[in-house]
Amino acid sequence: MELLVDIGNTSFRWSTVAGLADGAVSSQQHLGELTPLLDAQWRQLAAPAAVWVSCVAGEAVRCELRDWCTKHWGLKPDFLRAQAAQGGVKSGYRQPETLGVDRFLALQAAKSLSVTPVIVVDCGTATTIDALGRDGTHHGGLILPGLEMAVQALIRGTDIPPPSSLEVDGLFGADSGSGIAASALFSTVALIERAYAELEARSGETPRCLLTGGGALRVREWIRIATRYEPHLVLMGIVIATDRSSR
Repeated sequence: MELLVDIGNTSFRWSTVAGLADGAVSSQQHLGELTPLLDAQWRQLAAPAAVWVSCVAGEAVRCELRDWCTKHWGLKPDFLRAQAAQGGVKSGYRQPETLGVDRFLALQAAKSLSVTPVIVVDCGTATTIDALGRDGTHHGGLILPGLEMAVQALIRGTDIPPPSSLEVDGLFGADSGSGIAASALFSTVALIERAYAELEARSGETPRCLLTGGGALRVREWIRIATRYEPHLVLMGIVIATDRSSR
């Protein structure tokens, strides 16, 4: 058994190769502290042969995971990193190692799904938008605040009361709170649509758009282009990057 782990800024997802194929993925919020989650979910597991990890949550979280695996299983997890080229994807970053590993892995998953050219959108704590050509060339990407972060940033900087919900009824809010929520959502939707149009112009083809992340379904409800929801793109990318697809 080998574990696949996706640690975002606030999310913790894990599965096995077989479990991922069956859609069996555990997903929790970690809030910067992993030990309680690991004690609850992993203590009863037999020691795996390997633990493959995508982590963008920082060195403290990586150290916590490393220490837990060493203490309980006597092994060190393998933390994946973005590279210049892997899994049929050529990074578009000037310094490829600085691309978020989650984005790099999601691009590899998108390439494996044969949906290129494609816009890959991860709607998490931050929202990332990446463009991938048919030949696997990464054209670069965009980073903006996630839906909740965008709302919280405006609330912290103003005296506007927070919205009661991030759900919206349409573009125009009927009060200040709903106006903030709608602005966060529709600015994200507009930027995705703009990125889609840009890739269409560059490639001369009709792109696809893959959505993943906790806010993806909220975005999908209002976007005006065809989309496909893939909740586990990063875990799929780990399988490809580590060549676990045949195991």
